[in-house]
Amino acid sequence: MNPRTTGILFLVACALGAFVYFYEIRGEPERLRVAESSRRILPGFQASNVGGIELMTNDGVSVEIARAEGPDGSRWEFTRPLSAAADPFVVESLASGLERMLSERILEDPQPPDVYGLGESAHPVRVEFVDGAEEVALRIGAGAPVGEHTYVSTEGSDDVHLVNSFAVNAFDKSLYDLREKRIFFFDPEEIDSVELNWGGTRARLQREGAGWVMVQPLRATADSNTVDEVLSRLSRLRAESFLDEPSVRQAEGLATPDLSVRLAGEGQAPIELTVGPATGGVRLARGPEASFSEVSPEALDGFPAGPNQLRVLGLTSFDPEAATQLELVFRDGESVVIRATKGEEGWSSETVEMEPERIEGVVLALSDLRARDILAESMGERELEGLGLVPPRVTLRVHGAPALDSEPGLLLGEVALGSSGPEGGIVALDPTRPIVFSVPAEIGADVPVSLEALRNRFLAPPEEGSDPF
Repeated sequence: MNPRTTGILFLVACALGAFVYFYEIRGEPERLRVAESSRRILPGFQASNVGGIELMTNDGVSVEIARAEGPDGSRWEFTRPLSAAADPFVVESLASGLERMLSERILEDPQPPDVYGLGESAHPVRVEFVDGAEEVALRIGAGAPVGEHTYVSTEGSDDVHLVNSFAVNAFDKSLYDLREKRIFFFDPEEIDSVELNWGGTRARLQREGAGWVMVQPLRATADSNTVDEVLSRLSRLRAESFLDEPSVRQAEGLATPDLSVRLAGEGQAPIELTVGPATGGVRLARGPEASFSEVSPEALDGFPAGPNQLRVLGLTSFDPEAATQLELVFRDGESVVIRATKGEEGWSSETVEMEPERIEGVVLALSDLRARDILAESMGERELEGLGLVPPRVTLRVHGAPALDSEPGLLLGEVALGSSGPEGGIVALDPTRPIVFSVPAEIGADVPVSLEALRNRFLAPPEEGSDPF
């Protein structure tokens, strides 16, 4: 073949390849964008420029929602028919839906608007812009008889569009759907003062450094994880319904609340919440915007029920994998000491034969043993004796591996258990502190809380005719 011809063919091939790459491949997204832009119901509409939306809810309420600047940035608020916060995620999804709404087809020679539900029965949507641009409006009509489409028209145009019904379903909202369900608006990290009141029993906490300290009813170290969880739960508290005009009886239900909260922080105006007792399957709550809400009756389940539950209630805390020795001392009528060690083949005990998996369960339960309440900051010896804590009915110690064979293992955790306490708990002591705790009686499923419990649930089945002790 002539070299000149070959060169020409090569250039043609390169040009064709460049055309395919730059037009067909690289140019495809741009062509799709242009094609989609030409199908928009509202050409040039930008959701970020929306300053207000008017629409009719599916429960027949005409509403106006406007953008308002708040301490946590831009917020949305109702201006009609009530004064309340709107759900920013829902409102912004409406604005985004208008921006992305596409016309699948424009009807040729359309009939009167009423035929398509675009007359008096239509759902109007009107938008105002923050830059003062001319308002835009559209009307959402009935569903088309064939296909998943809905009739839509825009103000100032006689065109009737067929729009994918999924695109207009976002506007099928009730007044409740549009309202902000959060009762509190705050960033937990910005709160440095927490006050709680349980019907007269108060607690006040202050953030100090990276943790929290209780300053009322006494000064004590607070459990920072518990306080942080309180703030997190309050920030997530949601209204299940709203009472904009509560009855006198309903309002009186908050006169004796189960819980009152006041939060404050630097740069954060104090905010308050009151939660009433559970009645009729709901709890009435009143937030900082003075509106009444109904919240779930379980809203306070697991919530600290008093000041003591905000304090450090951990009795023991260690890595169970680090444990190599367990010591059980019983002084319940008779004195019995049992030692267990962990070897290459697992746990085994001396004096009596405990089930290896039960020994491991005891260690695991003790690795993170938390009290449920504090009974007293301290007690005299006679009081402790009456509670079975002097001497303790049961003492449990867990050790780690010693640094040298001649040294005792590092004490990882120790707890002393006494007799049954109030409300079915078991009184307990951390020997390093004078505080008297109450631990849940349920720990008896994993920890022998008496010599009888040890015999009944923690020992290996004895050989016939033998006595384990």
